[in-house]
Amino acid sequence: ERLTDLTFTVTRASLERAILGFEHAEALRLQTALDERLASLEPWHSRALEAYSRVLTLVPEDSFARGRRLDVLFRLYLAAERQGRDLMLHTLRQLIRTEEGGNGTYETLLDPTGKVRIATDPAGARCRLARVGSSADHVRREPAEWVDLGPSPISERVLPRGSWLLEVEDDGPDRVVRAPFFLERDEEVRLEVRVPPPGEGPSGMAFVPDGVFLAGGDPIALQALSPRRVRLRDFWIDEREVTVAEYARFLADLGAEAKKHVPKMIDRQGRPVFGTLGTRVEVLEVADHDPSWPVAGIRSESAVRYALWRSVREGRTFRLPDELEWEKAARGADGRSYPWGDGFEARFANVVGVDIPDQPAMLSPVGSHPDDRSVYGAFDMAGNVAEWTSSSPGGIFRVVKGASFLHRGDVGARCASRNYLDVSIAAEELGFRLVLEPAREGGSRR
Repeated sequence: ERLTDLTFTVTRASLERAILGFEHAEALRLQTALDERLASLEPWHSRALEAYSRVLTLVPEDSFARGRRLDVLFRLYLAAERQGRDLMLHTLRQLIRTEEGGNGTYETLLDPTGKVRIATDPAGARCRLARVGSSADHVRREPAEWVDLGPSPISERVLPRGSWLLEVEDDGPDRVVRAPFFLERDEEVRLEVRVPPPGEGPSGMAFVPDGVFLAGGDPIALQALSPRRVRLRDFWIDEREVTVAEYARFLADLGAEAKKHVPKMIDRQGRPVFGTLGTRVEVLEVADHDPSWPVAGIRSESAVRYALWRSVREGRTFRLPDELEWEKAARGADGRSYPWGDGFEARFANVVGVDIPDQPAMLSPVGSHPDDRSVYGAFDMAGNVAEWTSSSPGGIFRVVKGASFLHRGDVGARCASRNYLDVSIAAEELGFRLVLEPAREGGSRR
């Protein structure tokens, strides 16, 4: 009974905001416990609904049973809202409105709101805001009408629950940060958006600002994490996967060590792209390939070595993304299924299509599928090559994210999907991209 009262009077958002203050492992433990306890209530709600409905069938004028039935319907409504079950939400909304006659206590609770305040660094940056919704075909999630909020700071605003996109501009269109966020029922959010100074991020990298996103929780995805809200501090990620041309420059600089990092990559004719010529490793002249393809056939060790090479070369620290960074960069803040939205379209990404399984499987130049682009500007997160991350489920395995030109994309391309591979594997569909963490004083990334 105490837990039931808790779920009714204290919103999930408030609990999760408190959980976010803990270290990552403890936050995960607490959120998992919360999810399990909330889920354990739902069968009881369903049984109660059935029982009160039977009473009303026999005694339609029983006001107590009708009131309790409304109470249970609303609790089920909150559970569906929490789980993002839009069809169930629509059905329950209609039931509650029919039961109440459209002017009762619960009517005002069916259109939840939250509050947001916005601060920027530097202060005075111009802000504009748009609500994000599904396209008519339910394939994409797109911003609707933009509202100019003026210069920051922005005082408290009441907004409908849902997905929002904030754009912050400082000193012209070349310095625009996109900061998506998802506002929960009764949530009070203070967004603090940093606009990086010129020169902080290298050309070809996308900025992912500090903030909370919805991770995991996709029941269709392959081995998805349990649903959770995670806050990550800001970072930069490659807009595109590392290409053949970029990797060839790396091998040229390694000298004799390059032989340890030769990709197992084939061209259009099934021949090796890279070969050893004396002490050198280079792209073979006969290779029928495109230098703007993503490099593929890479072991995890070689991806890590490339990150070290780039770090030394540019004087800052590059590394593989961990799986949460990768998922946020692909998914944005609102828990969408694919980088573009919630509907699968094989033509949007370089993956094997469900309806066209016999299409030829071949790499494509990085960034050549404009629909396979996340809200932050990262391309090919759904397809082209699957990508190594630094996360490990244990032992010699690492988490691999994203589908590839060899994968069926409707499941593998889902942002929450994840796979585990031995670090020694250099399969022909494996590539990578890097992240750059801004220099900051101490503190955890979460």
